[in-house]
Amino acid sequence: MTTFDRIVQLIGSCREGPRLLAVYGYCQSDLVTELSSLRQRKLNDSFVNGRLTSYAWQIASGLSILQQHHIIHADLAMRNILIQDGAAKICDFGLSIKLPENLVGEVYMLSLHSVIAWSIMPPEVLANNEFSQKTDIWSYGLLVFEMFREGKALPIFPTSDHLLDYLKSTKKKWKGIDLISPTFM
Repeated sequence: MTTFDRIVQLIGSCREGPRLLAVYGYCQSDLVTELSSLRQRKLNDSFVNGRLTSYAWQIASGLSILQQHHIIHADLAMRNILIQDGAAKICDFGLSIKLPENLVGEVYMLSLHSVIAWSIMPPEVLANNEFSQKTDIWSYGLLVFEMFREGKALPIFPTSDHLLDYLKSTKKKWKGIDLISPTFM
């Protein structure tokens, strides 16, 4: 079995009725706990920022592996990053899909019965329930943003419709440049 440094190793799996059960390699901690520990120890800011930058790079490395193998994670978030001997590893592939070679670069529709964190999904997921490899890039950006904001997530919207309405109506200024509102089809 092939293993990758930045992805939690799958040890085995089995079915129990309609449910798929998976056993993964042991990791000592998770990213949320690790960030909390770093802050509680009141370490030097440059040390903390260095550690966060290292985790961000490691997660990006894991995401790169997934993308090279045409896998869409679809739920990349701080809660799905485990820590093993100081190394960040991507886990929880419950919503993931491996795209067939002839569909690489395409989108797939996630079952409406799936439980996903709507508040962190990109506009194309909110509008059309469409996932692609770009969806994971969006999620990675939010994950890194949240890491450097001391684990504070972006504002949570009560429903995907509230978030979609907000995204449609928002125009922000950033360094004097007007960012155009997203277009939804």
